[in-house]
Amino acid sequence: MYIAKDKEINLYKYKRFLCKKFNIYIPKMLSDNSLAFNKLRFPLSEVRFKIKESSSKIENVKIDIAIIPVLGIDKDFRRVGFGKGFYDRTFSKIDYDLLIIFIQNIKSVTKNKICLKSDIQGDFYIANGKTIKRKRSYDIS
Repeated sequence: MYIAKDKEINLYKYKRFLCKKFNIYIPKMLSDNSLAFNKLRFPLSEVRFKIKESSSKIENVKIDIAIIPVLGIDKDFRRVGFGKGFYDRTFSKIDYDLLIIFIQNIKSVTKNKICLKSDIQGDFYIANGKTIKRKRSYDIS
């Protein structure tokens, strides 16, 4: 999960419900401009780009689901992000399957390919209360 800033969807209000069933980890920015994941614990401190991070230690954890804020997605379900590549660098190193959910307030989807192959590709996209599932090339439906 992430801690929302500015106009991102604030998922924090679901924390109490989610914590009953799941361990929640939030991103922590590293010096190589990638991310690690900390267990969501207080206090939170504001770091670069006004992003809030947990002060708990970084854990070598295998996450099952990633909920990632986006500015939009392209035809290939690739993330249009905020321009620094933190998520792209981080998820390119993950060598196991995990569910990636993109989320934003206002639907912003282009029918063109505007992202790079190195941009992270999602499985679901949620905007305006609607969910779109990426069709994989091996799906027969």
